[in-house]
Amino acid sequence: MKQTIYLLAALTTLALASCVNDDTDFSEIIGDNSSSSSSGSKADDGWTYTQPFRFTSDASQSKAVAVTYSSDTAYVVVASDIASLLTVTGSGAMVGFVQDSSLSSEITYTLSGSSTKGAFFLDGSSDATVVMSNLTLTSPSRAPIYIADGQRINIQILGTNTLKDSSSSGSKGTLVVKGHSQISGGGVLNLYGYAKHAFWADEYIQLQKTLGTINILHAAADGINVNQHFEQNGGTLTISGVGD
Repeated sequence: MKQTIYLLAALTTLALASCVNDDTDFSEIIGDNSSSSSSGSKADDGWTYTQPFRFTSDASQSKAVAVTYSSDTAYVVVASDIASLLTVTGSGAMVGFVQDSSLSSEITYTLSGSSTKGAFFLDGSSDATVVMSNLTLTSPSRAPIYIADGQRINIQILGTNTLKDSSSSGSKGTLVVKGHSQISGGGVLNLYGYAKHAFWADEYIQLQKTLGTINILHAAADGINVNQHFEQNGGTLTISGVGD
């Protein structure tokens, strides 16, 4: 029997917040490093990037992006069939993707590897899938993962994943999603929010039946702060070490 939980009041560790405008964009995600893009190179297919940010295109893949973090560098591989529909920029291990308004199909972004100076930003007007696969990502100044796309965002958790921000972060949370969050996958996601919330969502959050475990291990404010509603159909959610 399907079990659905709707939280309609503010709780100590899981709060429904009033809608707040958030004008964060990728220039904020990468901070002062964005100014260095003028010194970057231009790839053969027209993308710009800044050293040591690296990317290649792959004709054998379709509608897929892979981001592998390694220390201070992000390595990005993009399927050739969507190369012209993405604006990609980055600095070091901070990378951002803006989907063209003409995009008519869903792209899957797979994030893996480890960095203590990394971030992932996504914007656009199309549904998207973001896969965390044994990802360990810490951002010293911004949310490690910031999804500004307001559509359905399917987040899949594979393996063990850890996201951390810092007390100097200017974002609302460590994991920020403006769209409709649907979370699945049998892995583990550990969240540490040292600046504010651990998980901030503008729309609803839905934990699906196939979900493994989400551990919120620290939050300066709420463990989860969501503007619409929270729905849990499966998986395990633990919240501890919160300050609000």
